[in-house]
Amino acid sequence: MQLVPSPERTRWHERAIQAAMAADLSSLIGLLCETGEIECLAEVVRGSSDDALEAVGHSVLEPAATRLEETQPGAAARLWRAVGMGVVNAGKSKYYDAAIRSLARARRCYERAGLGAGLLSMLDAALEHGIVEASAPAATSSVALCPHRTRGPGRPDQRSSSPSIRSIVGAPSPVR
Repeated sequence: MQLVPSPERTRWHERAIQAAMAADLSSLIGLLCETGEIECLAEVVRGSSDDALEAVGHSVLEPAATRLEETQPGAAARLWRAVGMGVVNAGKSKYYDAAIRSLARARRCYERAGLGAGLLSMLDAALEHGIVEASAPAATSSVALCPHRTRGPGRPDQRSSSPSIRSIVGAPSPVR
């Protein structure tokens, strides 16, 4: 863009963004984050499935989620959820501490955006993988998070010296 004359930069920028929409999701998210196209980035996140977002690497998702947190907390929550669940789904128990921190950020973003259903969806996924335990039906939003567990799909419980999931993520607020 540096070689484009100043009066034409806006038009060229728009054309470049339109052309980039055909790129793979990882490249597209990275480009939109780098160019400051926050609204467009939020739309791409909203239009992507959870599985597609989880397939994108954390090195792309984390900066994008950080950029979206202030103005688009709902989209940021989906990215933080994807970072955390990507680790959990891969069964990388070595990185569960990072996954817990990402899920905690997702929780805060879901709450800021007023998206209780998204928070419950995230907790359902965590229940499925054994990193939280339900102490009552999910409809009541009463979920006890397992302290010091690093259990993944098909893995026995392993004690960890990591901080308690309950202390980091906390129990969800009631859905309004």
